[in-house]
Amino acid sequence: MNNKNIESIVDSLFLLLPLFKKKLLRPDKYDEENDLSPSHLQILFFLDDVGRVPISEIGKGLNISKPNMTPLIKKLINKKFVEKIRDQEDRRYVHVDITPIGKKFIDEHKLLISQRLKDKLSILNQKDLQKLSKSLDELKEIISKLD
Repeated sequence: MNNKNIESIVDSLFLLLPLFKKKLLRPDKYDEENDLSPSHLQILFFLDDVGRVPISEIGKGLNISKPNMTPLIKKLINKKFVEKIRDQEDRRYVHVDITPIGKKFIDEHKLLISQRLKDKLSILNQKDLQKLSKSLDELKEIISKLD
């Protein structure tokens, strides 16, 4: 594949991500009521997926700088969505884990997002839904090959 094709793919990906966010994952009243930013939600989703990890791992996984992680984690702790846990073997290390309250919140949020996506997708005709399904399967297969 030549560089022109790769540039075209990169351009499409840059356009696709904001479009995806704007059309499918807009913040809603639920987020505003809980006074949480998209970064807070990303952290909760991350912890729900991977479990207890050091704060630095969250930052690396989500591309959030260490200085930005501190207030984000602090707010989630104040809401009792996450807790800090000292490493038993080396007390210098602090891990973060989702609490049962945070787990309940994120599970409810997943349901809301899922319902919103279903509502949005329901306006598409059967042919478009099949094309989208096939395209997403192919996209997952190709992206999974990347490092």
